[in-house]
Amino acid sequence: MAKSSGLKKVRRVLYVGNDQGFWTNVKYRFKSNYGHMEIDFREVSTFSDDKVNQQVFETLEYSPHFIYLDLSSDLNTLLKFGLYLKRLSAFSKVAVSALVEDEKSIEDALYAGFDFAFIKGAELHDVVYHPFYFFNPEEALKKDFALAKSVKPTKMQENFRIGFFGHDFFHMESNHSWSPGDEVRLDISLSPEYNKLDIFTVVNKQKTGMYYNYKYNYDMQYKFLPDLPPNDDLREEIMQIADDVLRQKAYSKFQTDRRNAENELNANREHMQKSLKKWVDSFVDSNEEKSTKILVVDDK
Repeated sequence: MAKSSGLKKVRRVLYVGNDQGFWTNVKYRFKSNYGHMEIDFREVSTFSDDKVNQQVFETLEYSPHFIYLDLSSDLNTLLKFGLYLKRLSAFSKVAVSALVEDEKSIEDALYAGFDFAFIKGAELHDVVYHPFYFFNPEEALKKDFALAKSVKPTKMQENFRIGFFGHDFFHMESNHSWSPGDEVRLDISLSPEYNKLDIFTVVNKQKTGMYYNYKYNYDMQYKFLPDLPPNDDLREEIMQIADDVLRQKAYSKFQTDRRNAENELNANREHMQKSLKKWVDSFVDSNEEKSTKILVVDDK
């Protein structure tokens, strides 16, 4: 492990990859912005898949504060390496960043649990600033950022992982924080035969028992179909009818139509729930809650 030669704070930066030019630029940015600290750099060339466990142990020994994995050098091996690192509690506060050539590999990196994914280019401010802010906001070099308001509607999507499907809910993990009772819009690509509404209700939230690399896990209840609209306008229109007999007749029809629509909606929901139950049961072996198996070898 690198040690300080003076009183300066030591910050260790690990790079795994083969892009010497980009790595040299990243090191220069660290030295320029954080020259008041002692920055210890370590470079590791890409390695074969059977060396991943060995590199995990060596990384634990080095104890870096920042890790950059150049996925453009070896996508599959470094995705696996990053996944292993982020599943260790020792690296929960260590910024593990993926460096990619284009946006195609960003989703893979985020699903593997990387804290950041950066497209390699000439602009290096974010490549250094965001991991530093993640590690310690007080140490990150403050910059004034411009605030812009989009003139067009913008939709932001956040990745999450589904652990398993149940009869009444599905279990998922996400970095977004919701509370029980919240209704959340999610794209889970579930067949419309089983569910026709992309809004789900949070029924349980936990911060422990994670299988993937996320902050929270949730049980999300299906709604199957949208609720009937209140139809207040028609109700109000009926109540404005001056003739008592006609008003009562119109309101009675309104109530009957409403009950019929609710009965039809409930019947359709029940049918979809039965279809979903049948589908879930057909995969019963793969829909159990995920667990991690541990083998302990103790010579004592």
